[in-house]
This record gives sequence, C-alpha cells and structure tokens, in this order.
Amino acid sequence: MKNLIYIALAFTLAISTAQAQMVNDGLFITIPNGSSVVATNGLLNTNGGTITNDGALLVSGDLANESGATLQGNGQYQLSGDWTNSATFDAGTSTVTFDGNANSTVTSGGDAFYNLSLNKTSANLLLGDELTVQNLLDFQAAGNYVILGSYDLVAGDISGGAADRHVRTTGLGALVRTVGNSPVFFPIGNTTYNPATLTNGGTADQLSIRVQNSVLEAGASGQPFVVGAVNRTWLIEEATPGDLDLTLTVQWNGSEELPSFDRTQSYIGHYTGGSWDMPTETPANGGDPYTQTRSGIVSLSPFAVFGANASILIVEAGDPQSICQSKAVDLTTLGASITPANFAGTWTTSGDGTFDDTNTGMGVFGVAMTYSLGNADIQNGEVYLILESEGISDQAPITILRVNCGNFPWDGN
Repeated sequence: MKNLIYIALAFTLAISTAQAQMVNDGLFITIPNGSSVVATNGLLNTNGGTITNDGALLVSGDLANESGATLQGNGQYQLSGDWTNSATFDAGTSTVTFDGNANSTVTSGGDAFYNLSLNKTSANLLLGDELTVQNLLDFQAAGNYVILGSYDLVAGDISGGAADRHVRTTGLGALVRTVGNSPVFFPIGNTTYNPATLTNGGTADQLSIRVQNSVLEAGASGQPFVVGAVNRTWLIEEATPGDLDLTLTVQWNGSEELPSFDRTQSYIGHYTGGSWDMPTETPANGGDPYTQTRSGIVSLSPFAVFGANASILIVEAGDPQSICQSKAVDLTTLGASITPANFAGTWTTSGDGTFDDTNTGMGVFGVAMTYSLGNADIQNGEVYLILESEGISDQAPITILRVNCGNFPWDGN
C-alpha cells in the first residue's frame, strides 16, 4: 500500500517549503482547502504519485506530471515556469495561474484546464500542444500573450482581452469558441490586435479564427493585395459544416491599411467560389481602431476588408530572349511590367553581368535600360534577369549564343 501524506489545516504552518525541486515519487499527497505548499525549485509528480490539491500549490519553476501520476483537485496552481503533463490532470474547478517575468510553455497532454489566468510581467504563454480551457481564460496583466503557433486553443469564457493582452495566432493554430445567437468575442491578432466578434443565428457550433498579416489573391495563398485593402485576413472555420447564419465584425488599426484604401467605401469580402466577393460598400465604424460588419454569412473561408480599388501586385520580368554574346540585353524590349505601376522594382541577375544605371549586378526598374553580359554569363550560355517588387519576383531567361553578331541586328533566332 502506498504511503499517504496529509497536510492538515491543524498544522501550525500552513505553508510547507521545499528548497530543492519537490519530487513526489509514488506517494499520495493531499493539500486541503486553506493550506499551501510551496515548491521553490519546481515540482515533479511521477511514478504513479497522486497530488490532490484543494488548497494552493505554488511552484517557482516548472511543473511536470509524468509516469502514471495524477494531479487533481479544485484548488489553485501558481507557477512561473513550464507546465508539462504526460500523465493525468483532472482539473476539477481549479485555477492555474502563470506568473513571473519569463515565457512559459504549456503541454497539456490532452487534459483540459478549468480556469487559466495569465499574470506575467511582460511575458508570454506558448502552447506545446492543443489546449482546452473549459471555463475561463483570464488575462490579468498587460504584455501577456498566448502564442498559439501550430496549436489550437479552445476556450469557454475569456476576460481581460485587449490590445496589450490577447491570443496571438502566429501559425496555423486558431482560437476556438462555441458561437450561438449571442455575440462571442475573439481577442486575437497575429502581431497586432485584430479581434473579431461572431454571432450565429443558426445552430450553435465551434468556430475557429486565426489572423494572417496579409491579403492574398486566393485567400490563403497567391499574390498579395498591395492597394485598396486592410492588410489582414481572418480565416474562419467551423467544426460541423452547415446551418450557419453568421454576423461577423472585425477590427483593424489605421496603420494596417494599404495605400489608396478608402474606409468610407469599404466592405468585408469573403473568398468563395475561387474569388473574393464584393458586397455593398459602407463606411467603416470607429476612429482608429476601425470596425466593419457583415451579416448573412452561410459558409466559411477567408474574410478581409476591402475598398473600392483593391488590387494585387503583379510582377512580370518579360519574355525569354536569345542574344549574341557581343550584344547587351535591351531591357525595354523584354515587356517587363509591375502592376500597379506606381510600385518600384529592382533588377538583379543570376550571373555576373551589370546593369547600365549602376554598373553593378543590381538595377532600378524603369531606370536601367540595358544589361551587359559577364564572362560567366557567356560561358554558361544563359542568364536569368530577375525583377522584384515588394517581395514578389519573376525572371526572364536569356539564352546567349556564342557568336559575334557585330552590328547586325540579329536576335539569335
């Protein structure tokens, strides 16, 4: 029979302090209501040990629950380090509070928390796997963010979410909440605060949202929009498809508006059927931050805010050419273009030649007129001229014929 350690209220000292890491190696430990146990250098519950916490378990450092151990009870957990569970955590009605001034990683092992509070000093909680908070996720201090990365966070109620404390969807992980006919707030953003509110007039369902810091031609992929839109996308999915009647409100900051965006003539676009739809334009609400609303949504995919003149960025380096080794490439005959035309571009080369405006391997689009071949270009028999704008690039292949054309205007064909 395993030993039983019982920390009773009758003890003169209600706080038991361990100077080294506290290790429960197979014992039963009960912390009654009104009592506290302090582990000053972390806690390891292992080898089938059971800790029943109905009081307070205060851990400076990491908490690990492993090797068939059980952590249970309705008490308070407070820790400054990582939470790692690979055994059994029965949350009951407990509250887990993360504090301290360093990031913590929580690996739930698939076991849900009941209440989770963030009270760190300008530090974050990082997910190590999918996390469920059954009752309340509570942001208590500024500078506290839950960083999802690749994992979803399923939450019941959420309190305290704001621009300086919220859920950050930095990867494919999303914030998941059940949405019915009352508004449900999603305090989310990627690198900035871009919350959303959803109301579902259909059957209540779990809806997930993550924010992408761009607006792309095909919703989650393709060329980026560079004018006439808010540079954010809200990607929304449902657990059980069908029977939706959603109203969506999204929020953005003025600094996230792309050039030529007119918020007085804006709308929430929905990527569906292979393109972004265009509902009626209406003025945005608010005064930095701004909001826009759309109702009657019956299917889900990416959503973004557009104005009347939204446009993607198209970069075309031009057509393939063949030239003699004694000639320079006439850039004006390539048919290169950047759309919209007010965006700047840069030429570079895969070889060792030079552009005439800088006499280097980099030229300014619209200024550079010719590209002179280098020795390596000629020896290789080909070179690629690359046109880039705002991270979007295209290349024109140039085939080099090892003949001297003299002054004849031969293109090599």
